[in-house]
Amino acid sequence: HRDLHSFPTRRSSDLIVNMSLGTDASLATGSAVLAAELERAYSKGVTVIAAAGNSASTVPYFPACDPHVVAVGAVKAAGPGASILERSPESGYGPAITLFAPGGDSGAQVWSANRTDGEQYAGAHGTSMAAAHVSGVAALLHAAGVRGPERIKAALCLGASRGPAPSHYDPDVYGPCGFLDAYGALSVAHPPGAEDVRVLVGRREGSAFRVQDETRARPEGGFTLRGIPSGQWEVLAWVPRSDEDEVRPGDLLGRVSVYVRGGAVGGKRLVLEPVPAGTEP
Repeated sequence: HRDLHSFPTRRSSDLIVNMSLGTDASLATGSAVLAAELERAYSKGVTVIAAAGNSASTVPYFPACDPHVVAVGAVKAAGPGASILERSPESGYGPAITLFAPGGDSGAQVWSANRTDGEQYAGAHGTSMAAAHVSGVAALLHAAGVRGPERIKAALCLGASRGPAPSHYDPDVYGPCGFLDAYGALSVAHPPGAEDVRVLVGRREGSAFRVQDETRARPEGGFTLRGIPSGQWEVLAWVPRSDEDEVRPGDLLGRVSVYVRGGAVGGKRLVLEPVPAGTEP
């Protein structure tokens, strides 16, 4: 056993901790102490990834349910040779799960490097197997230059897949991000900064958006546009992921309506979210 606060701190952003352990949060003894250590680790740049538990329920599992931890559930193929993913029967699930990753089931196990059967490798299944997949991709992101838990989690989530049938994706089961996608995470290994955000003011006309004016967000956040006529306007914050001059799945998009009366308008917050697959431009 090693206390989290005893990890070296000079290069703590180099650390990725995989936790294949836990218990029902309501039964966790000493959880306040461990929660404080998880917060300390997070503040020092340590990325903590934990199995969401094999309760087959939405009951919070500690430490996966801690806000400073990436919680991982398990998925499997819906059938032999199937491309559709479904939750492994025993996996914890629900909107509090960050990501789902391959965990198998009793009939299709994941090979483990832990020699649990004498000198032979053996298969296992569950959220412990899934968490190890996510930790491996987190290590790849680190090798690509991504540092710190916030940026690693952002790349994992922005690069996640919602499967070959995104219209069937249920966020109440699989959470807000989706299924682990190593290629997708590495493709967005450097999440955009504020200076990458295009800010457009305009009005929707049918299926089109007619732009009145455009600017870029300032590096520290926020933006300024002058000379916008009085009236109701829609503000779009957009980070394109392609060279197309239209919003595409995978782009980041936020929107808010404002009414301009000739003076300054402030206090509006734009939240960027990935445009789901299957969305029309």
